[in-house]
Amino acid sequence: MQVFLTILVLVILALLATSRRLYTLRRRRPVIVLISGGWIAMGAGAALGPAGMALISESAVPPMTPLLMMGMGWIGLIVGLQLRRDVLAALPRSVQSLAASDAAASALLFGGIGLAGSLLWLEHTGPGWLIGPVGLIACGSIGWSMETRSLRVGSDHGSQRLELLIRASAALAGVAAVGAFGVAAAMSARGDDGAMRVDLVDGGIRIGACLALALAASYLIREGLRLAGRSRDQQLVVFLGVVALVAGVASQFRVPTIFAAMLVGVMVANMKGVDLRQFERFILKAEHVIAAMFALLAGVLLDMRIGGPEIILALAIASARLLFKPQHFRWWARRTERAGLSGDSVSLPDDSALYVGPVRQSPLAVALAVSFVLMEDRSTLSVRLLTIIAIAGFLSDLIPLSASIARHGLRRTTPEEAPGGDGWEQRA
Repeated sequence: MQVFLTILVLVILALLATSRRLYTLRRRRPVIVLISGGWIAMGAGAALGPAGMALISESAVPPMTPLLMMGMGWIGLIVGLQLRRDVLAALPRSVQSLAASDAAASALLFGGIGLAGSLLWLEHTGPGWLIGPVGLIACGSIGWSMETRSLRVGSDHGSQRLELLIRASAALAGVAAVGAFGVAAAMSARGDDGAMRVDLVDGGIRIGACLALALAASYLIREGLRLAGRSRDQQLVVFLGVVALVAGVASQFRVPTIFAAMLVGVMVANMKGVDLRQFERFILKAEHVIAAMFALLAGVLLDMRIGGPEIILALAIASARLLFKPQHFRWWARRTERAGLSGDSVSLPDDSALYVGPVRQSPLAVALAVSFVLMEDRSTLSVRLLTIIAIAGFLSDLIPLSASIARHGLRRTTPEEAPGGDGWEQRA
């Protein structure tokens, strides 16, 4: 009974958080940032969960795993559906180059921070024990938030070009983050003695099995959608059935559900005979509700009873984002402008809040951390890593928000002033 009431409360809160009655409030920049990052819902989950008022007890958390797996599958499909060949071919080279450069640099910088923190913090420091935490911190730091409404994008062509660069490159970086995390997670395995080890052969087999699963699931989606036609009820049955299948098999393969679902999305996006637009619209209509419910559940998993090492690591991640991300983005944007890689002669603005936008952590980082928690059966280490990434993400969101408020005050945004999205959607 408690589990049912818990799920009912979470669903009601998710619907309230995304209701039209709160639309006016959601247009204010602080609220935009808090909602797009999932912080309001996550805070509510933490307050209701075992680490807060304990209205959701510890025993009620494990039955929530299927809901979390469905959320991971939903997010993974959204990430994968953007990798259509025609979309990638239409993107300027500057977008692809920026995403690749950020992914490589972030893996080195934040992987180093994660390695240093893990060596000082973890009891076991072998390669098998380190690949999970270090990989999570490194992959979760790739890219940035796509939300631009709180940054007050200008109406001039240069600002619009800069917005396109930040949003499209963030979308591609999100794909890289999920892919790299999935590969890293597949390469770690627990031996019969309970010790973690790196197994490249076994990891390669599991990734190959995931590819075969994605291919089979994509064909199931195609045939299911063909039979369902335009019936939304039957489309929902097809979607839930495929996501449940992918989540269950992925857990048996010991690979992240979000990674397996992303592969399914990639194959569906490039498969002939699928009414892709209709399928995309069906998934995206529930995006905000699913995102809010997922953030609520992630908040329930948080454990704020952490010590100094965890707080220091979170501060280190947020500080590194502040020192590296804006400078790297500005340098790359200027470089592409000088080299003519942007595709036209539009001049980028010298001063824009968008240059500070890359400080903000991508919402996918929390999704990856939740995936790690599920893979580790809610171990103390995995829950603490989720809390670290959540704190780092919240701190990184406050930096550009403070700069924007200092410059423009607290006036509401308008659709004309700020066309950027505010959800968990990672689309180019």
